[in-house]
Amino acid sequence: MPTQVNAEELAASLGERLGVEAKVAGTDLVLDVPRERWSDVARLLRDDPAVDARFFSFLTAADGKDSISLVVYLRSLSRKLSLVMKTTLCRESPQVASLCGVWAGASWHEREAWDMFGIRFQGHPDLRRILLWEGYPGHPLRKDFVDPRPARERVGPQDRPALLAPWGNVSGAGGAAVPVAGVPDGARPAAGAGEASGEAEPEVLEVNMGPQHPSTHGVLRVVARFDGEVVRSVEPVIGYLHRCFEKVCEGWNYAQIVPFCDRNDYLGAITNEWAYCRAAEALLGIEVPERAEYLRVITAELQRICSHLLWFGTFSLDLGATTPFIYAFREREILYDLFESLCGARLLYGYLRLGGVRNDVPPGWFTEVERYLRMQEEKLKEYYDLLIDNAIFLSRTKGIGGISAQDAIAYGVSGPMLRACGVNWDLRKDEPYSVYPRFSFDVPLGETGDLYDRCIVRMREIEESIRIVRQAVASIPEGDVVGKVPRALRPPAGAEVYGRVEGPRGEVGCYLVSDGSPKPWRLKWRGPCFSNLQPLDLMARGHKVADLVAIVGSTDIVLGEVDR
Repeated sequence: MPTQVNAEELAASLGERLGVEAKVAGTDLVLDVPRERWSDVARLLRDDPAVDARFFSFLTAADGKDSISLVVYLRSLSRKLSLVMKTTLCRESPQVASLCGVWAGASWHEREAWDMFGIRFQGHPDLRRILLWEGYPGHPLRKDFVDPRPARERVGPQDRPALLAPWGNVSGAGGAAVPVAGVPDGARPAAGAGEASGEAEPEVLEVNMGPQHPSTHGVLRVVARFDGEVVRSVEPVIGYLHRCFEKVCEGWNYAQIVPFCDRNDYLGAITNEWAYCRAAEALLGIEVPERAEYLRVITAELQRICSHLLWFGTFSLDLGATTPFIYAFREREILYDLFESLCGARLLYGYLRLGGVRNDVPPGWFTEVERYLRMQEEKLKEYYDLLIDNAIFLSRTKGIGGISAQDAIAYGVSGPMLRACGVNWDLRKDEPYSVYPRFSFDVPLGETGDLYDRCIVRMREIEESIRIVRQAVASIPEGDVVGKVPRALRPPAGAEVYGRVEGPRGEVGCYLVSDGSPKPWRLKWRGPCFSNLQPLDLMARGHKVADLVAIVGSTDIVLGEVDR
C-alpha cells in the first residue's frame, strides 16, 4: 500500500544528501538542480527507496528574459509524493543531459522541448522534431520567435511532412532505400527487437498505417515494420493536428482560455476545463462554492461515462463488430441531451467558469439523470452479453498488447491503461481534490495490462461513475454556483502552479507560469494520450497485423490532445 511521507522532512533530507536546494511548494517537493548534475540527481530520485520517483509525468520549459527554465514533474506512487526538478539553461544555446536513460517516457517530452524551445538534450537517442517538421524555421514557443517566411509561403506542399518513415530511409520488400526529406543521415533509430548488431536482418516490409485511416482514430500515422504478419516494430508519428493551443493561450486572458480547453480532448471537455480551472484558481486564489464543486463532479463523471461509451463502440469496430458501436451511440445520445439541457451544447460545453460553473441545473434535470443511470446499468449487461463475454472477443483481447506495470510507470502512462496493469493509482483517491473524498467508490484494476484488462477497467469505471453521480445528486447542497472572482485577474509575477484531474484517459494537467499580467506567460498542457501512446512499440511487437489495429484502439487516444 502507498505510504504518505512528510514532505518537509524529506525536502530537508534530500537537500542535504544531494547538495541541492529543496523546498515544499503547495503539494509539490521542488528541487533546484544545477544543469551539470541534472541526470545524476534524476537517477538518485528514481532509485532512492525513500523517494522512489518512478512515474514520469511530463517535461517542459519556459522562456525567460535571460534564460530558459526546464521543469520536470515526477511522482512517487508508493509514497504519494509529487516532485519537481528545475534547472536553468543558457538562452543562447540551451543544452542539458537527456533523461531518457532514467525514464523511458522522457523521450517524446524532450523531443517536444527541442521542437518548441530549441533545447538540445545530450545523449538523446533520437532528437528530432515531433510536432513540427524537419526544416521548420525556428522554435515557436520561444518569446523571440518570428517566422522569417512571407505569410503566403508559410503553408504549402513543401511544408508537409513526408509520408514515408520518420527516420533517414525506408526500405520496402525489395530493399530499395528512399531518402526522407528533412531528416538528416544517421537519424534512423537503432535496430529493433531481435536485430542485434552484426546479425543478418530478415526481410521486412515497412507500411504506413494512416494518417488518414479510420483505424488510427484520428490523424495518427504509424510506421509499422512487418516480418510476414508479425509486427517487428512500430513508430507512432504525430503532429498532423497541431493546433498551437499553448502558443495561442499566451495571447488570451485567464478567463478566455476556459472554453478553448474543450478542444484538446473533445471527448473529455468537462475534465479539460476542470484541469485548467484548478490551475488558474490556485494561481489567482479563487474559491469555489460547495454546490459548484458538486456540479463539477457530477458533470465530470457523466463525461467519463460518455467517453468510455465512445471507446467501447469504436473499439468494437476495430475488432470487426458493428452492433456494439450502434448500441453505445444510442446511450450517448441521451447523455448529449442531458448536457444540452444543462448548458446548450452537446460536445464542447464551456460549462465551467473560474470560480464555479456557468449556471445551475434546470428544473427536473436531476430526475432525468437518475432515469438515465438506471437505463445505463441495464445496458451494461447487454454489452457483456453481446461482446465482452463473446469467445471471439476474448481470443482477440486476452494476452494481446500488454505492458508491464514497471514500463507503464516509466512512460507516464495513466488512467485506465495504468490501472489495467494492476497499478492502484487514481488522482480522485490518491491526490483527492474537490469533494471526491466525500463519496464512496472503488478503483477498478486489471492484472496483465492487456486489451481485455483495459476493456474491463473502463466498463467497471462506468459502474463506479454511476455510484459517484448518485451520491453527489443525493447530497448536493444549496447555494451559489460561482464564487467571487476579481475583475482584474493578475496573479503575482513569477508564480507557477500545476493543476491536475483524473480524466477519462488519465491525468489531465495544466502548468501555468505568471509574469504578473492578465495573460499567462507560459501554459503547458499535460495530455494523458501523449504519454499513453508513446510505448506503442512495446505493446505491439510480436503480435499480428490485425492485433496492431486493436492495440492502437485500446489506448483510447484523442489526437487533438496528443498534438495540441
